[in-house]
Amino acid sequence: MKHNNYLPLFAAFLIALLIPATNNALDTGVSCVVYATPDKPYLEINIEIAAASVTFKRVDSLYLQAGVETIILIKDGETVVNFEKYRLNSPLVSAPQALLDVKRLFVKPGAYQLEISFQDIHDPENNRVFRAPLNIDLGAGIYLSDLLLLRSYKPDKSDNPFSKNGYFLEPLPFGFYDRTSTALAFYAEIYHAQKSVQEDAFLVRYFIEEELGNDATKLVSIGSQQKKTAAISALLVPMDIAKLKSGNYSLTVELRNNQNELLAKRKIYFQRSNPFLEIQPAEITETVVEQQFVADLNEENLRYSLRAKSASSCSAIS
Repeated sequence: MKHNNYLPLFAAFLIALLIPATNNALDTGVSCVVYATPDKPYLEINIEIAAASVTFKRVDSLYLQAGVETIILIKDGETVVNFEKYRLNSPLVSAPQALLDVKRLFVKPGAYQLEISFQDIHDPENNRVFRAPLNIDLGAGIYLSDLLLLRSYKPDKSDNPFSKNGYFLEPLPFGFYDRTSTALAFYAEIYHAQKSVQEDAFLVRYFIEEELGNDATKLVSIGSQQKKTAAISALLVPMDIAKLKSGNYSLTVELRNNQNELLAKRKIYFQRSNPFLEIQPAEITETVVEQQFVADLNEENLRYSLRAKSASSCSAIS
């Protein structure tokens, strides 16, 4: 889980420009969350493909574009119960950038296997297959969805596929907050609270812990809020991570009643890169920048630095 190298934003940009994707090098982040309409549950799949790992081709004198053939299968044994097959194209860009996508598929409650195949349209040997178990079941009592880490969010009432409950939510499937990030934001939904909570409100508690290894942790940030009991509630929370040093962390969200009894809990892991945290501005010279970001990082290490681990069954990279 612990990585020794962290990839800064400008280095990712530089690699994407100068290094073509190599065989079997697609870096794909996938995060999955089970949500519900008033009638039935559905699966939301968020996908990110690192710019450095996919082939961008020039379409004219100004613009580049990449594309990835994508097949999503939800399987019950060998039976496919739902699927999507499409080409994920980047927008026309002047410099390579990550490919982002979100898909929502209705699935009946049950245990399934998720399989997603990715193939670079400009390099068929550059591919990846992601597999993870799925459990589609909201239960009868209070239910807290998996946590969706966000790169950013803003008010938005359009029909954009990334918009939900009046906000544009940009997901962060890799679970990696680079040196430019000052806030961690997450989104979740709560169902059936009125069936499990006798009072008219309950407590949502959320905290960040540093992962020290061997199951040891250190609490670094905590917050809470009261929520009214309702059939469906949305939770959108920003947390300050400006002073979080580079390392491995976890975010935990708990639902508790007025007697402080635990009703539901979710946990997700993320990585933070903050190389200049303990360096005074006057000390940040060109030499320091080069040593922090470039020295001793070959192409393989730089690609590996894009990867981060998330612990939920369907939140991972491949």
